[in-house]
Amino acid sequence: MARRLVQPRPAFTSRWAISRAPSTISPRPSTSIRATATRTRIRGIAYASVDNFPAALKDLDQAIRLEPDRAGFYSNRAEVKRARGDNAGATADEKKARDLKLEHNYDY
Repeated sequence: MARRLVQPRPAFTSRWAISRAPSTISPRPSTSIRATATRTRIRGIAYASVDNFPAALKDLDQAIRLEPDRAGFYSNRAEVKRARGDNAGATADEKKARDLKLEHNYDY
């Protein structure tokens, strides 16, 4: 079954949104922590795109535990928290993402 990109929803925008349920995506074994964290992040974004916010937060939390210095992970988690109505948590994650980007001299 071919994957197909869907239009982003206003509450949560993502270029990784897929049209089928994320529960059908099986994680591949990997020896790389970075690859595992990235796959977990993508799966979390896919969960959020179908409004499964608890699973999305679980995956994004796991990705952040694996690689706590990736600013994009915090930005993604902030989007999910804001979609759930947790504005304080979203603001904290956005601040952490900004701090990491400044710490690593990224353009924000």
